[in-house]
Amino acid sequence: MLRINYVPISRRNSFGRFDQDFQVGMPLSWKDKLRSETKRFLDISEWANPIAATLTCKKARHDGWSIEYANPIKCSKNLRHVLNILKKKTNQRRPLPVVAVLEQAGDGRYHYHLAIDAPKRCCPDWFCSVLEEAWRKSFWGHRETCCKKADRGWIHYITKLRGKKDFGDAIDWQNVNLSIDS
Repeated sequence: MLRINYVPISRRNSFGRFDQDFQVGMPLSWKDKLRSETKRFLDISEWANPIAATLTCKKARHDGWSIEYANPIKCSKNLRHVLNILKKKTNQRRPLPVVAVLEQAGDGRYHYHLAIDAPKRCCPDWFCSVLEEAWRKSFWGHRETCCKKADRGWIHYITKLRGKKDFGDAIDWQNVNLSIDS
């Protein structure tokens, strides 16, 4: 059996930043293998209406007496709440297929990169507006959001190694749902 290994090489992506791509020949590091297998597992190519979203969390909340700071657990609970609102507003019986990746920016602010399979009957623009509104109204939701139709490179982008302290913990497995309704 022939086994092909890949080595990361740097290239500029569409945003002008260096991104890793793979080239045949040399062995992969364990991080690259983990990323490669994760991308394969989180494949969204069968989704009918994939949506790409970036949702930013508030750094802290003030209640008059004390300050409560965001952390991954609070962010995850907030995302679950927003996904439940989306499920209700789209009249779904089952949870929507979602891939959720949590990153922390250099200033300490958490943000989610999501891939969501919107129901076939939903207009992507309407779905994005409902998602953004639900996020902004949520307890930890910040006003900075971006939502649009996803392309094939979205999973590649959200599984990048940059911006993640621990790649394995960056994926919010409690909010990931890969089931597809037919």
